[in-house]
Parts: sequence; structure tokens; C-alpha cells
Amino acid sequence: MFPNDPLDVRVELKTGTAWTDITKDVYTRDAITHTRGLRNAGTSADPASVPLTINNRAGKYSPRNAMSPYYGLIGRNTPVRLTVPGAPVHLAVDGTPDTRLSTPYTADLTTDALDVRVDVEPYGWDATTTQQHLISMWDETDPALRAWEMYLYSGFLYLVWTTTDGTVWNYGWAPPAELPRRAVLRITHDTTDTGLSRVRTYWSASMDGPWTRFGRDVLLSRPTPIRAAAVPLTIARRGLTGAIYRAQVRSSEDGPILADLDLTTAQPGATSLTDETGRTWTASTATAVTDRWPRFVGEVSEWPQRWTPGEHDVWTSVEAAGVLRRYGQGVKALDSPLRRRIPSGSPVAYWPMEDGREATQAYSPIARVQPLILAGASMAADDTLAGSLPVPTFSGIASFGQQVPRGPDGDWMVSYVYRMDTPPPGKFRALDVQTTGVARRLTLDVASDRYWFTGHGALGQQLFQLYHTIRNADFFQTWNRLEITARLRGAQTEYHHGWIPVENAVGTGNEALVTGAPGHVTSVAMSGNVGDTGGISLGHLAVLPSADTSLYDRADSAYAGESVRTRMTRLALEENIPLSFERGFGTPQMGGQTADTLLTLLQSGAETDGGRLTEDPARIGLRYRERATLYTQEPALTLDYQAPGLAPPLEPVDDDQDVRNDITVQRAGGSSARAVLETGPLSVQDPPAGIGRYDESVTLSLYRDDQPADHAAWRLHLGAWDGARYPAVRVLLHKAPWLIPAVLRLREGDLLRLANLPGWISREPVDLIVEGWTETLLPRRWEITFVCSPGGPWMTAITDHPTYGKAGTDGSELASALTATATTVRVRTTDGPPWTTDPAEMPVDIAIGGETMRVTAIGEPASGVQDFTVTRSLNGVVKTHAAGASVALAHPAIASL
Repeated sequence: MFPNDPLDVRVELKTGTAWTDITKDVYTRDAITHTRGLRNAGTSADPASVPLTINNRAGKYSPRNAMSPYYGLIGRNTPVRLTVPGAPVHLAVDGTPDTRLSTPYTADLTTDALDVRVDVEPYGWDATTTQQHLISMWDETDPALRAWEMYLYSGFLYLVWTTTDGTVWNYGWAPPAELPRRAVLRITHDTTDTGLSRVRTYWSASMDGPWTRFGRDVLLSRPTPIRAAAVPLTIARRGLTGAIYRAQVRSSEDGPILADLDLTTAQPGATSLTDETGRTWTASTATAVTDRWPRFVGEVSEWPQRWTPGEHDVWTSVEAAGVLRRYGQGVKALDSPLRRRIPSGSPVAYWPMEDGREATQAYSPIARVQPLILAGASMAADDTLAGSLPVPTFSGIASFGQQVPRGPDGDWMVSYVYRMDTPPPGKFRALDVQTTGVARRLTLDVASDRYWFTGHGALGQQLFQLYHTIRNADFFQTWNRLEITARLRGAQTEYHHGWIPVENAVGTGNEALVTGAPGHVTSVAMSGNVGDTGGISLGHLAVLPSADTSLYDRADSAYAGESVRTRMTRLALEENIPLSFERGFGTPQMGGQTADTLLTLLQSGAETDGGRLTEDPARIGLRYRERATLYTQEPALTLDYQAPGLAPPLEPVDDDQDVRNDITVQRAGGSSARAVLETGPLSVQDPPAGIGRYDESVTLSLYRDDQPADHAAWRLHLGAWDGARYPAVRVLLHKAPWLIPAVLRLREGDLLRLANLPGWISREPVDLIVEGWTETLLPRRWEITFVCSPGGPWMTAITDHPTYGKAGTDGSELASALTATATTVRVRTTDGPPWTTDPAEMPVDIAIGGETMRVTAIGEPASGVQDFTVTRSLNGVVKTHAAGASVALAHPAIASL
């Protein structure tokens, strides 16, 4: 075992669909160096990197060498993986069907009820783009062989099962935000005393409990017994990235155990395992059951060939990089929200009308659709529609029109988004739709005070005419979506006209029923005098093969108001980007989505929330750690200054590099707020009362004008934290191998604690946030240097927390001088209510002049003075204190954003 044995670093390339071990070809004359995370202040990581020097004497790593065994299998952006041993034995899963465990079907696995438990550590409970399958008796292709399955998807835990009558039931529950990274998830499906079915969810830190229930009970109105299916019991069928440590299946809630596989007791590399019930499990690969942990998964983008004169040495020097490198280059800006969204509904015709100022027609991104013919249009004249690039403004005698390719007969919709600030001078035709249906022509005519919705038959006869009085506040001076739909209702067609305000999506309209079929749309047009003052701005004209569509919903407002988590999830799903979340208790609402690159939009979300956008170390993908998960953490790694491991240089710095004491937060497109530290050692006052002004202005995507004030205050709190920086913490793991398991589980944003520091550095433990690291791996040496930022400002108030759940008064001081050994402290409250005297709130730590004292009792106030009974010098500081010295909580309750 390392360090007595060489460190078993493993480097693998994904050659086709399999991981190939190339470790023996990687030179150790150059150390393997792995760098990841944030290297400077901010919220978004830099691409991770792993430079490698590979022996290429045999030409195996020359992509164009046809004699290479990897010919056609390696090239630009070949995946590469770096792993090390030191984790508990587990089933390592990478999201593919290639890593799974299964045991053959036996009759006793058939049970009406179920109690299933899985000890799992996914690389994100909120992974997007795919279902993360935990355990199942479920065939991929044959519906007749589907009994039940437990899986994770987009932040929910699901149970799906098929009953004996063939009905498929599927329910999901949101796990609690405090769920740790590794947890046992449990679902029970059983029968109540009244004979009905009930499904419950639990979590625990142990397979044996104690159990914490979460989510609602599902009580079904009839029995739903699980049907028999002669299919293997399978762990991690597909989709999951992370580790599974144990799985257990019972025949009912707390009933007899049917299967119980504890992987932590297995041998790494085992392909056949026997569980506690005697069942034989088979691993899909020899690397599935392992004690190895991924440090890096990235891509090799280039394969430079190098050799010495005489070809005595031939090698390739590659630099594997995290996926942020690829996401950040050679990528055009994403289209506007509407332009991206509407084509996903398979429109028969669509004209975004986002063309440039010199355009004379509006192109369509849909095949076989001709450009829209325009008259009276000033292109790219109106940029006020949040979900769009600038669209044209029509004025005077104006029109558009075009034929529509044949679409399917049946329901349809024609819609566009418009803004008309002033009523037209007369009547104009806002929409003219011709079809093959019973209503061959449908027109919408608009005047200053009313509109007419008219349908004509094949012979030109009027089938119906509806009119409605216009309320100016609804129809004019705001962005609206105009639509005409046709919906088959038995032997009749329901024709509907409506408009929906973009701001609140609560529209109005009316309908007419006509006997006959809807047919399909053949042309669309607009014509008439829209006025010379203001006219009408419009865009995103679409003909859709459905009368029920939400394609425009939210996209026309650029999704303004959605949370950071919702936006990032949606973007990842739209672009098929693997993204997992470490969830807190919520993220801020954002403003409208701009037309920008995917990475910029994701980074905008991270900047608005204040969390950490990083790369997933276990797969090609991203992770987002929400800001709230950084609050008041328990340390993921504690380093003792007096013990082996922590290495020089450890150089705390009291400087002004990251100090900001005057913060302005601007809401993009809206208002701003400013927060200034007026007093204190890091205030804007000139020295010695402060340090002078260090100002900063940031623009954030926020939804409301009342948000910037809170964001400015929080940024001021972070920027004016009065504590030393520890920019780098170096650890020698070959000197302290017992730290390896904790280091392997460490992630960006975790808390690192330095303990037992010399008194001249700090009398208290120092908390740091790990922003990233660089590690050097050699056969006999493993060194890691953490890039850190202060952790103190992240220790925020938590209700009922023994340390950070207490608030002091607004101001207190010593009422009389204090000797170095006195245990009664007389405290005068100068601002706010007196200190609590409730024994249940004790003990509480206070700080006076750098000395930490523990208060065990507080007396009733007399003339504003209270007597504190204390234990002195908790942090080793022994000193006297003068009357008037400030008295405050040692760990004050800080309100988080």
C-alpha cells in the first residue's frame, strides 16, 4: 500500500467504447500534474489540465498510423481518464451500460410488495439529460418483462412499477436539500391495513437506519401488486455516474431480505460476487468493482509527434483538458430564446424575422419554406422583445405574406408576437390565413376600438364573424402573442382567436364551431394601414401542426423570472450537456436570457447565484454547486499543523488583493443598488480609521429591481471580510496517507480546516474554501496544493445550530475592567435588547480583545449591566481587558443572501 508500494496511478484512453489502460506507456520522467478548479476569484472554473508524455516508439499514439492498434480510435478530443486507489470498494459507474451488476432471476424475487435500499454516491443528485438507474427488475426492450425500477432523474427519486393487470405506475419525490453526497435511499411499496397500496421514501446514512422520511406518502385508491417478470435483478442499469456501495431488496417493508450485496467487502476487480443471501452477482467488466477514484476525465485535443535525432526516443506530449476548453472555443452565440424554442415544435413554416437592417425579406430556417415577402418594414428596428433579437417595425401601408408548404391535415395554429403602441388610423388586417379546411379563409381585422374574427367557406360565404371591444391596455402598448387556431371537435372544427400578453401569459379570445374538418394552412398574410406613428413591430411568425402548444410560453419573455437552477437545467437539456447540481435551498430569479454562447449563459447563472461552476471529475460534463451549499459546512478535510502532511510554505497574507468595500450591483436592464462599509478596519475611511475606498461594480441578470440591494450587501460581506488569506495550502500525501480517502472525496467549494496553528498565526482554527488544486503524482510522491479563499464569511446563521444559531445584541462593552483570571464579566448593552438569560441558550462563546470566552450563565440586567459567568482563554489568549472594550459573539449569526 502507498507509500510503501508505488502509487498505482492509472491513465486510460477511451478507444472506441472501451477504456484502455495506457499507464505503462506514460513516462514518469515527467511527473503527472493535474490542475483543476478556480485559479482566481470568481464563480467559474478554468478548464482542468493533465499534461502527459507518452512513449510512442511503436507508433501506437500516432492517429494517422494505419498500423497502430488504435488507428481510427484516437484523434481530436479522445476521452482520457486519470484514477488512483484509496476509496472504499464500490461499483464504479460512468453513465454507460458498460458498468453494471446483475443476478439471475429466481422465483422468490417475485413479490407483490417491495422494500429496496441503495447506498449510493452519485456525482450529483440533480444530474440532467439522463435517468440515473439505481436498481431494477426491468427489461430495456420487452414491456412484458418489466416489474419495477428505482432511479434518479433531474433532482427526483422515482419508483416505477407494473401491476399484475399491466398498469404502469410512476411516482417521484424530491430528496431533501440536506441530503449528503453519499446516502442510503429507500423506497417501500406495501399494503395498508385497509388493503390499499402505499409508497414511502426514506434516507439514512446507514443501511440499517435510523431512517428519515421525505416527500409525501403515495396512497393509491386500489391495490397495485407488482407483477412477476422473469428478468435479472440489476444494479446501475445505465445513466448513473458515481459509486454504489451496497444494495438490498426485501419482500415488503422491513420484511425478509431477498438480496443484499455489500460491495465494500468485495475484492477490487472481482467479476463474480456472492451476497449475504447466497445470490451470485456478475459484474459487466473487470474494472466495475474497484477501490479506484477518478481524479480527472477530460479530452486530448491534439497529438503532437516528437522524436530525437536518430529516433532513439519517440514520444507524444499531450495536454488533456477538461471539457470547459471545448465548450469555450469555436462556439457561436446561441440563437434567441424564441428562435431556439419554436423549431423544436416541428413547425410547418416559421419566419423569425430577426434579419439584419439591410434585409428585404425574412428568411426561414425550415426546409422548403420560402422567404416571407415584406412591404413597409424597417428591419431590425425594435429590440424591446426580451426573447428575440431585433425584429422589424411596419409602418404606413404595410404587408407580409407567403405560401405555406403542405402540412398534415388536422389541428393547427398560426401565431406571431407583436407590439403596437398606437391604434391604427382605420381597420387593418392583422392576420389572413387560408386553408384547405371547412373555413377556407380566416381573417382578423383590427381597428382602434374593436376587432373582427371572420371565417369564410369554399364559396366565399361567411361562416361566422365574432367581434370584441378592445381594451387599449390589453391590445396596445405591450408585447402580445396573436394566434388563430383550429381544433377538431368530433365532426366540427373549433376556430379560436386570442392574444396573450407576454408579461403575464393571461390572454383572452373567443371561438366559433363549424361543421367540417380543419384541413391544413396554405398561406399567411398581413395587410393594411398600420399608421405612420409607431406602426406595429412583430416577429416569430409560425405555422404549427397543433392547436395546443406551449412553444412561445416563457420564451417570448426570454424566460425572465426563472431561477438559476431552472435556467441552467433547461440550457443543459436543450444543448444535451451533462450537468449535475449540488443543491442548496434555492437560487435567485434571473432576468431575461440573452443571445450568447452556452458557456457564457451558464456562467451568467453562476455569477448571479454566487456558486461554483466546475467540471465533473468523473465524466465529460459540468457540475454546478449552488451558493447555499457553501454556507456553514462541516470540514471535508482537517489538516493539523502539528501532524505530518501539511507542508511549507504556509503563508497567510493580510493584504488588499480581494478587498472590496464599496459595491454597486446593477440589474441588467434595470435598477442598481450600492453597499458601502462606512466604519471598521476595512472601511472606506482613510487610514488609520479604514483602508480607503476599494470599489467594484458588477452587472447581474436579476429579475426584479428589489434584488440588487441584497446582492450588493452580500458581496460587500465577502469583499470586506477582515481575515487573512491563505492562497495556497500544500499537503504531502505520501507523508500522511491516512488523508487520502478525504482528499479523494474533496470537491471545489468544500471547507478545509487548519487546526493547531502557532499562536502567532491564529489562535483559532482557520476555515478555508477550496477553490481548486494542483496535484503532482509520482510513483513514490503525491503532493497536492489547494487554492483557497477565506471560509469565514461563509459561516452563516443556521436555525438551532449550536454555534451559528445565536444572535447577540447590536452593541455591548465591558462595564468594568477585567483581570486576566476573573470569571465574572460585567457587560453593558449599548445598542439593542439585553443579552438572554435563558439557561437553554447556554453555553455561548464571546470575544473580547482577541480572547475567546465561554459564557455558561448570564444574570438579569440591572441599570443596563449584566454579569456573565465565563470560562476564560478558550483560544489560549490570556490578558487583561479595559473597561469599554467591545463584547461580541465569537461566532455571530450572519444572515446569508
